[in-house]
Amino acid sequence: MSDVDTTGTHPLENTWTLWYDSKRTVKPDAVSWEDNLQMVQMIASVEEFWAMSNIIKKPSALELGANYHFFKKGVKPMWEDEANKAGGKWVINLTAHTDLYNLDGVWEELLMGIIGEYLDEGIDGNHIVGCVLGKRRNLAKLAVWTNDATAVEQLKVLGAKIKSALSVTATMEYHVHADESHEAAIKL
Repeated sequence: MSDVDTTGTHPLENTWTLWYDSKRTVKPDAVSWEDNLQMVQMIASVEEFWAMSNIIKKPSALELGANYHFFKKGVKPMWEDEANKAGGKWVINLTAHTDLYNLDGVWEELLMGIIGEYLDEGIDGNHIVGCVLGKRRNLAKLAVWTNDATAVEQLKVLGAKIKSALSVTATMEYHVHADESHEAAIKL
């Protein structure tokens, strides 16, 4: 007889929120971009994560211009949010010439790495606050958002771990949210 409780759930270290927006979610009376965001689900357990993954559209089936935003509970998917202001994001452009063929697998692996908290394991601090997937023509843009753009050495290690975990060949660039030049601060 096993001591394992198979009736309970497996809680995550953090609760996460999935948001969605697209050209179809634009409200005529919207005052800001934030007004067009739709909260899809909050995820607090492994079971909730897999249920959500089986219900939502796979990234490859999203319409052009659609975005998924997956962030820690209480963090809005916008750089102006207090948790994001001092941070930035690792950006990965998946194209037909690189990794677009495996978009669904790459997205799933990224989400598992985030909810499993293993992408920034062993790195000083808890850097990841969320990620975004944007579907564009012949391109999918992934962005892993972090909370501290000044932790350059930790960000380099984090970027390398992300690239390795996702098994992507695309170039990765780190962009600081507050940098108006939009130049990459780090490239991998």
